[in-house]
Parts: sequence; C-alpha cells; structure tokens
Amino acid sequence: MRWGPPGLRIAPEVTFPDHAALAAAERWADLAFVEQTGALARRLYSCGCSHWETSVAVDLENDGESPSDPRVPWRCAGHPAPTLPLRLDHGLVVADGTRWDDLVDAVVKGARPRLLGLPRDDPSVWLAWLHHHLEGLPASEPLARAIVRRLDDLDPSALRSVLASPAGRPAR
Repeated sequence: MRWGPPGLRIAPEVTFPDHAALAAAERWADLAFVEQTGALARRLYSCGCSHWETSVAVDLENDGESPSDPRVPWRCAGHPAPTLPLRLDHGLVVADGTRWDDLVDAVVKGARPRLLGLPRDDPSVWLAWLHHHLEGLPASEPLARAIVRRLDDLDPSALRSVLASPAGRPAR
C-alpha cells in the first residue's frame, strides 16, 4: 500500500485507472489520470490492484467533548521568517544573487513555489504568496520590483482579488 502527497485524486472522468502505473510511478502527480485538487485534506492510496480516496477536515479548535475530537497540546504562534538560501519546489531558489526576473518568469510560466492547496492556481496568487512569505527580508523588495515589471503578463482580475483580500496573504 502506498499513498501520495496531499491533494491528489483520480481524475473524475477516469473510470478505470491504471493501478499498475500507480504502483510503478515515483511521482503520482505526473500520471495523466491523476490530478491535483488543491484540497490538502484529500489523500489517494493505492496498491497494485486498487485505489482508495479519502477526504476529511477536522476542526482543531473544539470543545473536546467528543472522544473523536483532536486534542492537540499546542496552538499556532505564527511561523518564523524563512532564512536564505530558501529552496522551494520546482527548482526555485531564493538566495543572495537570485535573478528575480527569471524567478518571476518561472512562476508566470507555471512553476509553483510550494504545495499549499490555494483555492486559485494563478501566477498572481503565487507571486503574492511568495512576496508575503519573504516579508521582512531584504529579498522581498527586488521580488516586488520584478513582479511590477511583469504586471502586463498577469491576469488583472486575479491580481486585483489577491491585492484586495487578506486571504491573498496566506500564512508562511
């Protein structure tokens, strides 16, 4: 039995997925019949002959009265600022000497800094996330200038919604 990273599922239009391919593939997300949903609570499991998909969301803030309520011994106190060099997904690296225009170009062309399950998969959203993630570091300023140079290449409606909404600024 194996399981993939959060958010994967068999594409809804696929009636009979290739279970042997699932068993053999190193990265399930690369298979044509598997899709990324963005729902981090979703998980795909498979063996060589079958698969199972599950999705669950549990409220960590609860009254604790039910035996199934999670009892976590902590509360999130925020996340520390990242340190450089910062290695992200898709080969993206933020470090001294980063070529900011190239990094922004890679995101505009489809590279995603990290699996977050954001509700809108648009370069504008990812660039806003990356800028927020680097907030407080000197790296955020040259990133902002590189984003401004590419504004004409970004979807205006996505950019407006990201800039206008606190939800466009996800936590680190």
